[in-house]
Amino acid sequence: MGTKRRRESFARRARVSPSRFAHPFKEQVGLPFSRYMLWRKLTRAMLAIGSERKIADAAHAADFADAAHLTRTFYQMVGMAPSALMRGSFAEIASPFSVSAQAVR
Repeated sequence: MGTKRRRESFARRARVSPSRFAHPFKEQVGLPFSRYMLWRKLTRAMLAIGSERKIADAAHAADFADAAHLTRTFYQMVGMAPSALMRGSFAEIASPFSVSAQAVR
């Protein structure tokens, strides 16, 4: 299911229009719905890389079209290739959620 259809499905469950759903979602989560869903997909890919040990298998498990699509998306969003997870040559992956000290208090 595509992101647009997923957003429409969530909006129906909340009994609001998709655009009405999108605005409070972004305010509450800090990311647009589509970006949030992409992060969830990347998280599934990261877990799959840990267990599958092959980028192509991880891409398939996380619903990416292929290994190239996963690699391209991963690099754009994380700043490194997913193969770095396999080598263990990373320190920390920054969260896409920017939480300020004011928001935490």
